[in-house]
Amino acid sequence: MDFLEAVRLTPAQSVQSVQPDVLFDELIHDAGYEYLRDSQRASLQQWTQRRDERDLVTVLGAGVGKTLVGLLALQSELNRGATPVLYACADQQQAANVLETAAHHGIAVADYTAASVAQPPFDKIIITTIAQIMTTQSIFTQSALAKLAMLVIDDAPACLRQLQIGMTWRIDRQGQPDWYDQLLTWFENDSPTQPPIMWQALRQAASADVTVSVPYWTLDQYQARILSGPVAPPGWLKNLANVDCYIDQTGIEFQPRQLPIEQLPVLNDAARRLFLVTSLTTGTDLVQQWGLAPSSLVTPIAVKATSDAGEKLIITPQQFDIQLNDLRMRSYLKYLFESGLLTTNLIIIVPTAEAASIWQKMGAKVYQATEQKALTDDLASAKLMMAVVIDGYRSLDLVGDASHCLVLDGMPDPNRLADRVALQRDPGARAKIQRIVELIEAGLGRTVRSGADSSLVFLLGDQLQALTVMPKIQELFSPQTRTQLQFSQKLGTAIKQTSRTASDITIKLNQLIKAVLTRDQRWRTIYHENINYNYRQLKPVAYCATKATQAAQIRQADQLARAGQFDSAAALVSKLPLPTAATLQQLATYQYQFDPTTALATQKQTYRQNATYLRPAGVDYQPVSRPKLTTGERLQAYLKRLNFDNGNDLAIYFEARVMPLAENSDFLTEDFQRALAWVGMVIGFETRRPTAEMIAEPSELWRGLEQDVIVQINLPADSISAEAMTAAAIDWYQTAYPDAAAQLVLVQTKRTMTLPSPLIRAARVLTATKIKELVRTMDDLAEKLSVQAPSSWTAATLEALMREEKLTMADFIETYTVPARKAKQTNHG
Repeated sequence: MDFLEAVRLTPAQSVQSVQPDVLFDELIHDAGYEYLRDSQRASLQQWTQRRDERDLVTVLGAGVGKTLVGLLALQSELNRGATPVLYACADQQQAANVLETAAHHGIAVADYTAASVAQPPFDKIIITTIAQIMTTQSIFTQSALAKLAMLVIDDAPACLRQLQIGMTWRIDRQGQPDWYDQLLTWFENDSPTQPPIMWQALRQAASADVTVSVPYWTLDQYQARILSGPVAPPGWLKNLANVDCYIDQTGIEFQPRQLPIEQLPVLNDAARRLFLVTSLTTGTDLVQQWGLAPSSLVTPIAVKATSDAGEKLIITPQQFDIQLNDLRMRSYLKYLFESGLLTTNLIIIVPTAEAASIWQKMGAKVYQATEQKALTDDLASAKLMMAVVIDGYRSLDLVGDASHCLVLDGMPDPNRLADRVALQRDPGARAKIQRIVELIEAGLGRTVRSGADSSLVFLLGDQLQALTVMPKIQELFSPQTRTQLQFSQKLGTAIKQTSRTASDITIKLNQLIKAVLTRDQRWRTIYHENINYNYRQLKPVAYCATKATQAAQIRQADQLARAGQFDSAAALVSKLPLPTAATLQQLATYQYQFDPTTALATQKQTYRQNATYLRPAGVDYQPVSRPKLTTGERLQAYLKRLNFDNGNDLAIYFEARVMPLAENSDFLTEDFQRALAWVGMVIGFETRRPTAEMIAEPSELWRGLEQDVIVQINLPADSISAEAMTAAAIDWYQTAYPDAAAQLVLVQTKRTMTLPSPLIRAARVLTATKIKELVRTMDDLAEKLSVQAPSSWTAATLEALMREEKLTMADFIETYTVPARKAKQTNHG
């Protein structure tokens, strides 16, 4: 058809609009992709008004269509002559989704997701991944791409995570066993900052969950030898004063305190940068680690609407019935699937392979997060299936009828040592939990990918359910998710109040599931009425301008430190208006380079604020006073501080706190020891962890009204160190509390041991069997607390309840421990 050439427009005549929402209408779309959603159009209109600002953040919920927004913004820049432009993705799967979206809308792109030396065309949007940008000798190090006209960072928190992983220097124990052992010896022999049992656990590979922080003064002492060792450091690492170092039994990681983004000009020097996020949960990290302008967090591009969020019913089972634990819910979901009541593919996202194996035994097929295509192909088959995806919180894109039922089973697992240490230091802190919330938020959006989608989402796992019912943590979720969580709570209360038996609850849950999956009109009307009402009632959670500014100051200080200006860096950090233990330790790190004495004083201040941070020399133990209140009075005050609205949410929280005792036979883990100390607090003791606080035994000290409890945890199968540590625990207590009396309680699997007879006679044992009994009792307590509003409990009724459950200070030793016994000696003669 040569005649068509006669009507082709010249390049000057065919220039498309620079207004992105108008530009969309000019594109050639595939069938079914011809419409721009209201939230996308509104978001692009806001961006157009502010497009010349250097940094902007666009907030759009999962599944609402951030990808198309980013592509249209970049195409708009190309249309007004600004080149080159780049779209950065966290990984290959996300990049594949971006390329597919561009194809559906006729947007010309250049695929640079694989290694290439070809010069990219500047008249197209360049699509690549963080891994390609970080690759040595990649095209993205060329000067032509060093100054982009515009950069879009899709799922910015996920991209940041890839940068952090890529800029972590890791000494793998399996690959470099001799170098790992040498480093471990140097670090252990320095002034002790960790309990001896932790170093032993690392040497013996006795616990996968033990993670140790290496002090900055130790890194300074061994810096020359570390940097000149058999494993060459990466190019960004010039001075160990600017890194944090963590060790577990598999390796040693050196991580820059703030990412040196300046070494990646394509990410740092773009004239304009647009960060796409589902929420502002991890906004501070983007400022502190990526150099995002603080003002972009305070005034983000955000659209207040629920119409494009689809219909998503989030079910927290224990809000319906506290007896609906994980075991029952997994069996129930399997029954729904096999009986045909669940008329859709059942997708389960789990954090680990171990968690996936539970579902695999129930008939589910296991996929890695990277196996999106295989999963999509299998889901498209005629036969419905159960599929479990390991760590698929971000990568899955279950569009259309691929699935309308999703299960998030368990808390996302922080896989970097730095994240694990951060959570250990303060597991309930919003700043630490926000990374997990951001992953949960991403996971919740996997099956609702448009405003026309609908889905059931079940939350399993005590800790995950507890997180989502806590009012303060709910504030970290996006407005759309918060309204859905509130509606789920309301539904759970209504079903519980109108049911007389557990069977009644199950029947109503079945009816609810059917209504959601069939999109029953009455259900849909009630759903939207409630979601819209909840959305209107939400109090806006404005991003704290002070926090954003402080994050920028911390980054600026790190830049000065990397330039060797430690005095200027310290001066800047010392002026922060909201000092925390983390910022105080960063200050001490800088001070140590020019004034070690002042650094020691600052580190002591850090340690007094949070005893899980690095312990400096010369810290005196502060004795703990006995409690002044009874068990009932202390528990009443604790319930008031928790501030739960209903008993079911309180019960979910209680079961989550005790869960590590039920699931974890590894007594050395931070989770186990925190859970045990929490139980002691609920019973009425003043609980402290001298091991964490003073690098001295015992593992825990519980001070009671009349008698104390010394809780000692030793390495299994190490009788020599166990004897020394147990004796040290007793000596330490007698020195710290010369006029007090205590019962020694050893935590170990069985009651028999090889300790000397005097220690055995003095000891009682919290055995694995007794731990299970304690967990059952705490679960029973949680169920009884669920029957009424937390605020209605009096101290007297709580005291009576705790006596009934034998959970008082007077009952604990007799009920939940047994006398120690001498292990029989084996005669080999």
